[in-house]
Amino acid sequence: MKTLKNSRLQVDIDETSLTVSVRELRSGKLWRMSEEGRGDIGVKGHCGPYQTFMFREAKQRRWNNVSESVLEATLTGWPYSANVWSPLGFGMIVRFILNGDQLRVELSPHCNENYEASIIDSFYPRGFLFPEKSAGDLVLPYSQGCLLDKNSKLDLDMVLPGYVGPGFVMPWWGQLCGDGAALIALAGTPDDLGFRIRCDGGKNGATVSPYWQATLGGFKYKRVITYKFFEKTGVMGLAQAYRRHAEEQGQAVTLRDKVSERPVVDSLIGGPHMHLWFMSTFNRFGQQSRVNFMRFSEGLRRYRKICSLAGIGKKALAHIDGWGRDGYD
Repeated sequence: MKTLKNSRLQVDIDETSLTVSVRELRSGKLWRMSEEGRGDIGVKGHCGPYQTFMFREAKQRRWNNVSESVLEATLTGWPYSANVWSPLGFGMIVRFILNGDQLRVELSPHCNENYEASIIDSFYPRGFLFPEKSAGDLVLPYSQGCLLDKNSKLDLDMVLPGYVGPGFVMPWWGQLCGDGAALIALAGTPDDLGFRIRCDGGKNGATVSPYWQATLGGFKYKRVITYKFFEKTGVMGLAQAYRRHAEEQGQAVTLRDKVSERPVVDSLIGGPHMHLWFMSTFNRFGQQSRVNFMRFSEGLRRYRKICSLAGIGKKALAHIDGWGRDGYD
């Protein structure tokens, strides 16, 4: 077992599997990484199939104690043999950096393009399980925000993109216990990043892990994610932690900044964001041919009624969507 420790956190890392346990020393909460996953690395041969491996399957691993707060493991020797005629020396370098209440994990390719197969992608770090006997929610920046009960009875294993389309609108997620203990995962390299959401029907609890996707067909550059652990916080505290992270990355743009460029934005501050869906041919209630339809006049009536009931006035943004029976947009 390898250990990093300071006044805030104790981090224990299994030397073979790189399974991590983090104890937040102020609250005493223990966050354990899942033992299993879709694959710590995905490998594809130039003339062979795609195959996933866990870090425990590496035949060679070399640990380097870089400093009191930094550990590094180089893993090589993967049992990939499909249409391979010479030894494969590529691998993954995994670095753990402890700083205050944060654990930073970096994954870098090692000699990845010198052989007949190479690393394509990775689902590491695997998801952290909620502390034992803790109720709580996943805090997900999905659409306008989503709370998913960690004990949800859903049987779910899906990957959402973190950079475009119907996925996470910001590259982070949180895990919030009922007593306020929490962690937030902050992506330092959000390009080519997806998020795996796993619910196992309430057995071990819901988790999220990063999915580092291929770039130009391979694992081309270092990927970075930082976990920050809280003794006590809330949803707003998690959101504010991401905002500080975005500011440090030079990516934060406030509403006031936007108002200076587009004054009309000022009229939206303090108002809700509403979706009005007018037509869709999505399958509902087992009726394959059903078309869900609402007239624009009815949508306007509902919009005005909601604004009136909520006392919104004119401070609202309406997103009108979903028309065109035989297409979209």
